Amino acid sequence: MATTATKLLKQFGVRKLNPGRLILLSADAMLAVMRVPPPNLLPSLVGFPRTSLELLSQLIDLGLVQTAIRLLRELRTSVAPGIGLYEVEDYAVSLTLCDSRGREARLSKIQRVRFLQDNSIAFQDQAWGDGDFLLDYRCAPGKAVDFYQDGFRTRILISLREVKNRGDELVFLSERRIRNGFRGSEEYLQVQIDHVTRIMHLSVIFPKERPPLQVTLVEENAHRSRELPASAVRIRPDGQIEASWTQRNPRLFEGYMLRWTW
Repeated sequence: MATTATKLLKQFGVRKLNPGRLILLSADAMLAVMRVPPPNLLPSLVGFPRTSLELLSQLIDLGLVQTAIRLLRELRTSVAPGIGLYEVEDYAVSLTLCDSRGREARLSKIQRVRFLQDNSIAFQDQAWGDGDFLLDYRCAPGKAVDFYQDGFRTRILISLREVKNRGDELVFLSERRIRNGFRGSEEYLQVQIDHVTRIMHLSVIFPKERPPLQVTLVEENAHRSRELPASAVRIRPDGQIEASWTQRNPRLFEGYMLRWTW
C-alpha cells in the first residue's frame, strides 16, 4: 500500500512524503492536487484512484490524512506570514515631502485590521528606505518594544498592552520622519502586502515649489507599470500637490510603488 500511494503522490507532483514538503504547498494547491490530476497524466493513471475520496483512502494506511488535515489548519497561521493573525480591512500610506530637495519627509500609516485569532497581544510594523528612515517613530495604540533587521527591512514589534480576540477590530496608526531619503530626481514610495488586504490607498504629497513631472504605479512581482491618470493628481487647498492611488484587493506578497520624477 505504501508503494502504491507513493507512486500516486509522485504522479500528482509530490515527490517526498514528509511534512516539510507538504507545508510548502498552499491549501488551495493541495486541494486542487487531490481533486483533479493534470490532463496529460490521466492515461497513465490506470488503476489509480480518480477522486478525492479514493485518493484519501489510499493514504489512510500511511497515516497522512490526519497529518495533512492538521497542516492545512496550521498553514494559514504558521506558514504564510501574516495571514493567520489578522487581515487588513483598510490600509492607507501617505508620504509628505516637506521640502523641494527631499531632505525632510514624513510617512504615516493607518491600518484598520480584524483579528483572526484569540489572545493576540502584539502587532508588527516595518520600515525601509534610503537615508535616516526611522526617526521619531510613533504608534498608537501600543508601544514599540523591539526593532530588528530582517534583510533590507527593519521590523518593529509593538506590544498592544491589551488582548485582542477573533473578530476584534483595531485601527493602528504609525508615523516616522525620514531625513535625506528622497534626494534624487527619480524616487518612489513602496509598500509590501504581507497580509490579506481589502483595500489599499497610497499617496505622495509634494511641495508646491516642486510638483512631480510624472507619477507611475509599479507592480513589482507582476512586472507591470502604468502612468497615473491626470485625475489621480490634484492641488490641495494649501497649494501642495497630491498624487494618489487606490487598489482594491491588492495581491498578497506583491510590492506596489508610486514612482515619480520631479
